Amino acid sequence: MARRWTSGEENLLRSVLNTLYVKRNLSLKEISQIMALSQSTIYKRLIRLKIPIQRHKKPGYNNKLTNISIPRTRTSELAELVGILLGDGNITSTQVRVTIDSREREYIAYIRLLIEKVFGIQPKVMQRKNCNAADIYFGSVEAVRFLEEMGFVRNKVKFQIGVPKWTSCSKVFKRSLIRGFCDTDGSVYLLKSGQVQISFTNRSKKLLEDLNNMLESLSIRASRVGSKSFYLTRKSEVVKYREDIGFSNPKHRLKIQNWLK
Repeated sequence: MARRWTSGEENLLRSVLNTLYVKRNLSLKEISQIMALSQSTIYKRLIRLKIPIQRHKKPGYNNKLTNISIPRTRTSELAELVGILLGDGNITSTQVRVTIDSREREYIAYIRLLIEKVFGIQPKVMQRKNCNAADIYFGSVEAVRFLEEMGFVRNKVKFQIGVPKWTSCSKVFKRSLIRGFCDTDGSVYLLKSGQVQISFTNRSKKLLEDLNNMLESLSIRASRVGSKSFYLTRKSEVVKYREDIGFSNPKHRLKIQNWLK
């Protein structure tokens, strides 16, 4: 049983913990390091001194970051990031993640910078074991809620996700979203005939329909449309795509540049 504190000890402890826990908003871990006590001891003393527990106010609580900024306006950068997430991205209850070929270092750096511009936070990169894949990710419940309100779901195929409505309101937004999607989930390759082909592939039929409609509204028409893919094959359409929409992914950009010569 804990011994009774003297009135002086109790007042001193209350003052110290009130300063560290409430005024400076330090976590139990930080206070335990300062006072050389275990976190459980700090917690018990807060209870004993009737200092309200304020987990929700602590930085990082439930992946709620204090250094993240949720976009208040729609921008071309946000539209491009949305396209990337529709392609090779996904969300969990607390995390936003893009999975990409780990050898595409320039494009990984580009995505990291784009996320920093949109959300004001530097994402981490983790190399997956035994494969050429890397995850660009950051944790934030607020960011996940923001994307969910926009229409994102945790299983894009099951719920047949489409593009957010606001991205269809502007040609700039359309171009940016399409670019982000094609840079991640699209392919650029050379056919046996010598023609360059751009393919858009996804298992969400609704998403493919939305993307194809966006391209048509920009006067870029697919040569062939399937259930899981559609293709730009005619040289005039490929050239128009490169000039009007372009690529942020150096891999695609260099292929087009060399082959169209």
